[in-house]
Amino acid sequence: MAHKDKSLTGSFETNEEVRNPNADPQENYLEPKKDEPSDAFLSADVKELEPVKPSLNEIKHKGND
Repeated sequence: MAHKDKSLTGSFETNEEVRNPNADPQENYLEPKKDEPSDAFLSADVKELEPVKPSLNEIKHKGND
C-alpha cells in the first residue's frame, strides 16, 4: 500500500518576496507596496465605534467596593 503525501505545503500560495529582511520580528508591520491601499482609512472607522459597555458583573463589583 503506497503512502500518500498529506502535506499541505503545495496547497497555498507563498509570499516569495521578503519586504524587509532586516525588520524586527516583534514589529509585525509591513509597509504597503506602492500599488496596495494603505490602512489609513481604518483610523476614521475606529473613531466611530462606540465605547465598550461594562458587563453586569463589573457594575455589581464596583458597587460592592
